[in-house]
Amino acid sequence: MIRLITILLPLIILLMTGCHHVTVQVIPDGADVTIGQDTLRAPADVHVLPFGSVKATVSAKGCAPTETVITYSTPSPLDIVLDKQFHAESDPPEADVFLNGTHIGQTPVDFTLPSNQQEKAEISFRKNAFKEEKIAFSPATAAAQISGKLAPENPGLLNWTIKPSKYGRAQLVPGMLRAERSFNEPGNFQPVSHVQLEGEQLQILSFVLLPEGDGILASVLVETQAKPAKHEVWLIHYPPTQPIQNQVIVTKGNIDLTPSVTKNSDVLFASNRTGRLDLWKCRIPKKDGVQKLNLVHSSELIMMNPQKRPFGGQEVLITVYPKDKLAAPQIWMFTLDGTKNILPEFFCNGECPAWSPNGRRIAFQNGSPLAIYKIESDGSLLDQLSPKNSPASFKQPAWSPDGKRIAFAANINAPQSQEDTDIWIMDADGSNLTQVTSSQALDDMPVWAPDGKSIFFRSNRNRHWGVWEIQVP
Repeated sequence: MIRLITILLPLIILLMTGCHHVTVQVIPDGADVTIGQDTLRAPADVHVLPFGSVKATVSAKGCAPTETVITYSTPSPLDIVLDKQFHAESDPPEADVFLNGTHIGQTPVDFTLPSNQQEKAEISFRKNAFKEEKIAFSPATAAAQISGKLAPENPGLLNWTIKPSKYGRAQLVPGMLRAERSFNEPGNFQPVSHVQLEGEQLQILSFVLLPEGDGILASVLVETQAKPAKHEVWLIHYPPTQPIQNQVIVTKGNIDLTPSVTKNSDVLFASNRTGRLDLWKCRIPKKDGVQKLNLVHSSELIMMNPQKRPFGGQEVLITVYPKDKLAAPQIWMFTLDGTKNILPEFFCNGECPAWSPNGRRIAFQNGSPLAIYKIESDGSLLDQLSPKNSPASFKQPAWSPDGKRIAFAANINAPQSQEDTDIWIMDADGSNLTQVTSSQALDDMPVWAPDGKSIFFRSNRNRHWGVWEIQVP
């Protein structure tokens, strides 16, 4: 009996002295300390019985939760520093992220740092063909989201394309391609630069020559100065004299694409100003100012690349992207009769239609890889002009002013690369393929000069996007 009392006496004395109180202090302030079903606000007093323990979960908004076990011997106060959660994104995405020199993954990526860290940390974003972006920040005060915007090493290396997406919206998709510093050609004919983009004007997405030598009307991707910056596509008129200095902004604030000019100087173009890609019309202004815009056609059709029939014809060809099959473009036709618009009707499968100068034939691209076809305006006599069974892509056909030849862009010399295209010409029956440009840059979107002696084209040669002209051999 005495032996039992001797054993139990220390325990009785310990129980009589009561519980142990541990004050849990947490950084950041206002953290929650959860014990079982009870949640306390830090600093929180936790009671521990002798020989007992308490499991507590400590959490705070924007921080990674942590668990701790508090025992009778845990000193008070108990100081806990939570790790703050950060989320890193980049434009363009899938950039390698380094935190204080250590690789932590590709964007988007999450990471944590102590929430009381006052000294600066450094996060850097790295992606091939882009300049490294470094951001220094104090974890204790920085916002949880860190965004890196990587500038391309040179504007000619970044290639944006427009892809129609769900509900007819226009989606800007960035990609990378090679661009050479040199702009010389190996032959006797050397290209001449007409427009070289700079500053916030990033890329020409399409262009057309204006009547009577009045310069170039281009659809230009622009990065606005708003915060945060956003991308828009403007219609810009570059006159023949000092085009950059004297440029006229025709439309802005939206995504305006694939302009074409009619004989009476109306501009037909696709625009997302209704939220989807519809067909619009405007006039070319002589100076910057508000433009009167007219909605030509809006429907469930997703429309781009309008082409009006020459010689006063009222028929308009458009490239249509079916909403349930965006990767299979079609060519539709409708009529503008001056009073009302005749509803569009399906014409054929394909895209990028081009009327012959007399309005009797249509050239277009279709298939995979892309091939160039010719068809009569009544839908008869379909004929493939580009070589059959070729692994190369042939696209963007353009008739010469006399209707005897067709210019196009093709990657004949490098079929494994969709971006290494050059300008070619062929006879209207598909014979006599002749290469016009030959560079490591992307040369595409050929447009014949009115006299048929030269071809204008888009290129990122000289590592800047612009419009060039070269004589036809």
